[in-house]
Amino acid sequence: MVLLRPEDLKKILSLMRLTLKENEDYLNSLNVFPVPDGDTGTNMYSTVRSGLQAVNSARNSSLQEILSVFVRETVMGARGNSGVILAQYLAGVRDILEKSDYLSFSTVSDIFDHATEEAINAIGDPVEGTILTVMEDVRDAVKDRTFDSIKELSEFIVEVANKSLKRTPDLLPILKEAGVVDAGGQGFCLVLEAIDAYLTGKKTKILEAEVDKTADVWHEKSFYRFCINVTMNPPVLDVKEKLKGLGDSLVVGREKELVKVHIHSNNPPLVLERCKKMGNIIRVQINDMDKEQRMFLGEDIDGLSVIAYGEGEGIKDILKSMGVSVVLADVKSPSIGEIVEAVEKNGKKAIILPNDHNIIPAAKKAKQLSNIECEVIETRSVPEGLAALLSFREDGDLDEVINDMKNAIKNIICSEIKWAVRDVKIGGITIKKGNAICVKNKKLISVSGDPINCLLESISKLIEEHSLITVYYGKVLEKQAFENLLNQIKKKFPSVEVQLYFGGMANSYYMFSLE
Repeated sequence: MVLLRPEDLKKILSLMRLTLKENEDYLNSLNVFPVPDGDTGTNMYSTVRSGLQAVNSARNSSLQEILSVFVRETVMGARGNSGVILAQYLAGVRDILEKSDYLSFSTVSDIFDHATEEAINAIGDPVEGTILTVMEDVRDAVKDRTFDSIKELSEFIVEVANKSLKRTPDLLPILKEAGVVDAGGQGFCLVLEAIDAYLTGKKTKILEAEVDKTADVWHEKSFYRFCINVTMNPPVLDVKEKLKGLGDSLVVGREKELVKVHIHSNNPPLVLERCKKMGNIIRVQINDMDKEQRMFLGEDIDGLSVIAYGEGEGIKDILKSMGVSVVLADVKSPSIGEIVEAVEKNGKKAIILPNDHNIIPAAKKAKQLSNIECEVIETRSVPEGLAALLSFREDGDLDEVINDMKNAIKNIICSEIKWAVRDVKIGGITIKKGNAICVKNKKLISVSGDPINCLLESISKLIEEHSLITVYYGKVLEKQAFENLLNQIKKKFPSVEVQLYFGGMANSYYMFSLE
């Protein structure tokens, strides 16, 4: 038996993240299946990173707590085919490891068998020659085999996985035609090698190779244009059945009450509508694969772009899904230089959305300094920026698009619910440290010991004749059950449409808009 210490697990997860980050570009360069859009490395890295960030920000003392937090956030943050499959595989590993602080060699076969089964069950239509093939080969190799040490086990698994990876082009013709191995399978091998490196003291690999993308297969267009990732918590079990027929590359992963959906489709609104009927949507990410493929292959893309600020993992995903080319996502405000760099690196005429009144001056100065033509729309909040994006057209005239986007935010009301950082008195009202508060235009709208009450009261005071309420909830609230909040808003405002999304903001409970 081997004792699994919490500190060892954290270091292994950290090394997995580092290995995927160092090989992100290489993995992207292999990505030809199912769509050559060059994002497999980014998706797998982002998936593991989201889980590790949750572990590092939480107070976890036991092995079981670390596993629980890591897997939950990995499933919620999973992206792309390989990201969702990897997340489900890791959830399967967790199911076995969380039963004990010790790894018994007699349970090794159970771990790989259950993890592989969880990954396979998530797929709508498994294909040979992918990451699943490598997982299956590792599972089959450890069956009925005994190991005398953890070193022997880890080295054997890595050897088997790499042999399996080499045969993926023989199983999937598109890989052979493109001259590559499967990108997801390579990423899975790197994850196993990171574990082996920690256990044996070896160095992790950094892979580099030029991939020839002149073959026709790299330039073939997918029938489906959009990659859609949805995290939700539906009470139904037949999610996969309800989404079949809306696209391909369907992957449905589960983590307790959560469901992660990945699908390629030409109709994102229909996919989201079908998901809404099954339960509450927590996170959404929509990527234009046609655009990603052209960028990946270095093909010129005419038209306009958007550079926007947006703090929070959920906010970043929403901005990207609405056409933002570069999201300056950080708790701190971006500098003038960072905005200029983003505009010039993107290389296209740009519209800058500051999405914060404190960033507007820097955005205006960046416009003056940039060598690329750009304009600034003075959006003062993320919801305001999102409303403007509804009128963005990549192929439009810059002046006309700017005018349309400005008109789109004329009647929107936006605010947020934050917590008081100290005791203070505003307008004769005493506010205690930690109270939830809503301030708009330097005027106190609401204060309460309960964030939900503060939100409801603030909306009630500001809603006027608006017919749509959109709420984004912050990082500190992401583990709460939001059916309750959704029902409370709908009960208080029965004639108004309500939308609720995960924002992941670090410094506020909620942001909301009224339209």
